Amino acid sequence: MVVEGSIPTQAEGAFCTVGEKEEKPLAVLDWVTKLGNHSKAIINVGTCSAFGGIPSGTPNPTGAKAVKDILPKATMINIPGCPPHPDWIIGTIAHVLLYGIPELDEQLRPLLFFKGLIHENCERRHYFEEGIYAKDYGDEGCLFELGCKGPMAHCDVSIRGWNNGVNWCVRSGSPCYACTEPTFPDHDGGGLYGVLDKKSILGIPWRKAERKKPPKPVKLI
Repeated sequence: MVVEGSIPTQAEGAFCTVGEKEEKPLAVLDWVTKLGNHSKAIINVGTCSAFGGIPSGTPNPTGAKAVKDILPKATMINIPGCPPHPDWIIGTIAHVLLYGIPELDEQLRPLLFFKGLIHENCERRHYFEEGIYAKDYGDEGCLFELGCKGPMAHCDVSIRGWNNGVNWCVRSGSPCYACTEPTFPDHDGGGLYGVLDKKSILGIPWRKAERKKPPKPVKLI
């Protein structure tokens, strides 16, 4: 079974229905539960079905949950991303059909696509190492202090790119918001734009940018 989207659980699942049964709305919650219990495996496409995603962010009025929270004992593969890269989806499905379930990490993501950190191959990493940080969008420098979460985000998009390698988030001037991580979008209270604490960047060398003080005004005699 392939699932896209988080599963609303409040109001008996009435926030998302798929047709009717016996003249009553059929909730996705009930449908996913029924089909999932009879599925050999479940592929969750996108961060919403994999981890809850934006609908499950604070304050989560619909009680949206990840599929794994609905069916904790089911065999599943998570292909997160907001949105997930088409290559990750097709590549995972092809691997399942040809070879079976691929090797997964602790978050049930295929290591084929989610093994490394974005930061490791970021084209702005040299700025990070040199302590040169952008102060505003459009500036040269590492986007770490503008909320970039590349040091915690697992996927290969910094190598693969989007649209046949034409572009990706950081190349277009946007920080990485770690949309492939279970904490997205709240990120433990930091939100999309919160700056990571240096203790949370998995041992990656970190250097605080030096902010030069403006020169003192010259007194005219």
